Amino acid sequence: MGLKEYFAQFDEQFIKAEVTEVKRGPLPDGEYKVQVEAFTMARSRKGNPQLQWELQIIDGEYKGRTINKYNGFDTPEKLGYLKVDLLKAGLKITKLSDLADKMGDMFGKKLLITVKQNGDYRNVYIEKELDESNQVEQTIDFKEDDLPF
Repeated sequence: MGLKEYFAQFDEQFIKAEVTEVKRGPLPDGEYKVQVEAFTMARSRKGNPQLQWELQIIDGEYKGRTINKYNGFDTPEKLGYLKVDLLKAGLKITKLSDLADKMGDMFGKKLLITVKQNGDYRNVYIEKELDESNQVEQTIDFKEDDLPF
């Protein structure tokens, strides 16, 4: 199958797709509901090992924006921060080597994060994993007769 034929299978969906604009510019400090789109090994500019979290905002004014979080793990202090982030994201491991078998479990997880600008750096803090009950606001239909008072 050639490239044109491959793309052709998506023509109908492409025609129906709405054009959505993602708000640009610096992401303001605050809390955001996100979904983990990627969780991979990387290297810092200095060549140190780190984990990279690619997080997509799933709610609010900045829905659709992507933000990256990095966890170095080349010092005991950084390992402690990584351990806290993994626990808050709902991933409990005993040894760092256990992460190799669990990295795929991170994909699709929904998290609450806090973004805080610190001079030239942007800090991203994982607050907690979101469960089904607190991912998005819900409405409940009820009748006045259903109320006990």
